[in-house]
Amino acid sequence: MEEINCLVCKNKAQILPFGGYQYQDKIYSLYGCSFCKLRFIWPQPTSEELASTYNDLSYWQSGDFAGDKTNCELYRKQYRKDAQKIIKIAKRFNILPEKFLEIGCAQGDLLLELKSYFKSVIGVDISELMIELAKKKGLEVYAGEIEKINLPSDFTCVYLGDLVEHLPDPVSFFGHLKKIIKDKSLVIIEIPLTYNVYPANLFLAPLISLKNFLKGKIFKPRSLYFFSKTQREKNKKIEHPPYHLLEFTPRSARAFFNLISWQVVYDKVYVGWPKRKYYKLKNWHLLGLQIIFSFITKYAPLFDLGDRMTIVIRPIKK
Repeated sequence: MEEINCLVCKNKAQILPFGGYQYQDKIYSLYGCSFCKLRFIWPQPTSEELASTYNDLSYWQSGDFAGDKTNCELYRKQYRKDAQKIIKIAKRFNILPEKFLEIGCAQGDLLLELKSYFKSVIGVDISELMIELAKKKGLEVYAGEIEKINLPSDFTCVYLGDLVEHLPDPVSFFGHLKKIIKDKSLVIIEIPLTYNVYPANLFLAPLISLKNFLKGKIFKPRSLYFFSKTQREKNKKIEHPPYHLLEFTPRSARAFFNLISWQVVYDKVYVGWPKRKYYKLKNWHLLGLQIIFSFITKYAPLFDLGDRMTIVIRPIKK
């Protein structure tokens, strides 16, 4: 059997008993690094498959923040909240409101919210489809990978919202990012924690365990006791080639940035607001707990329990 090594630290990785995808007839398994604990899918989709996915409107419409111009207005409040969060962090670390860069800007709605604060806002996205929508809003945006675009080298603040998990070569990406920011600049990152333990599951797991016990069922493997059914699924069938290439836990996220010579200056694990596609009566118990813990973790962290993470980094001076 072929030995698979970690995409970052190059140590041996092992296939995990949960996660993974099936696209058409191809299996993309989830692997975990024995050293840095990073999780990633293998094999990785090709660059052509990824480009095709990000230029398919159905990909954007299937997400919670759909990128087409008809329904992105539904999420204007969320973009405004994201902008307020970025400004708050920038002020906390005394970042001058000069040049702001968003990588993975999609249709540019977050940039619109930040134009009144930063002197200059620029966006980059791999999707030509989304960049065309952003250009129609009068924004300075570019299609492609940052390594191949001639960007300025004096950004004071960079935002990566739900982007890092999509990177096929994260080490190269963050290496190039150091070249286009100032020495004391901040990089603000939002990442999903798909396989982290959610607070809601801590409450639901004993109830589900009792229900299964009464039905004569036993959870296997036991290590997945506090994970939801979706997290435990193996080789979930999907309509696009997989685009979440990396999967983080709070521990592996911190280790990842330290390994590639970035300093973590702030991080917070929290529970995100439930996605609109889960607003169904049959999910009332999970939705209720998700909303409750979303408010709780907004003001006070619950150890490292949660499904999302804000992490702020700076390059380490050599």
